[in-house]
Amino acid sequence: MSRTMTSAMVASFLFLVACGGGGSAQVELKTGGDATPPPSDTAATAAASDVGEAHLKGDHLEIDHQILFDTDSDHINEAQSQKVLGDLVALLKAHPELVHLRIEGHTDVRGSAEHNQDLSERRAKAVAQYLNSHGLPNVKIDSKGYGQSKPLCSEDSDACHDKNRRVEFLVVKD
Repeated sequence: MSRTMTSAMVASFLFLVACGGGGSAQVELKTGGDATPPPSDTAATAAASDVGEAHLKGDHLEIDHQILFDTDSDHINEAQSQKVLGDLVALLKAHPELVHLRIEGHTDVRGSAEHNQDLSERRAKAVAQYLNSHGLPNVKIDSKGYGQSKPLCSEDSDACHDKNRRVEFLVVKD
């Protein structure tokens, strides 16, 4: 606090006392750049990182349910994926600071490596097109397919194959 402000406060107090002012006086000082900002609402900030089935987790977005495609196709099964896709759009709209997103497609090991690579690229691109078509003009969206090269598990089971067939979302720092 500057010496001038301190002097002004003391003078105001002495004036009140000298004039017989009793009771209490409240003085509110507003200063420029050195004012303490109001405390932030951390609950609201945390809530903004979650929109339904979509969650912002550091440098990536997580979804509670996989985006599903028709068998051996890049056609999104919108009936089963509409909720999670809508939540992704809402999360991206709630976070204008997210300006670059990479969508990564993955497959299981069934089929040839070349076919799976192509399928993963087309699926990632389909999700990118879906998001772009839902009003995200400030978000640059890239897509990349990894085929079967980055499995999450290696068991020969339906559960493992399901886990490996996925789309992931990476926030790119430009």
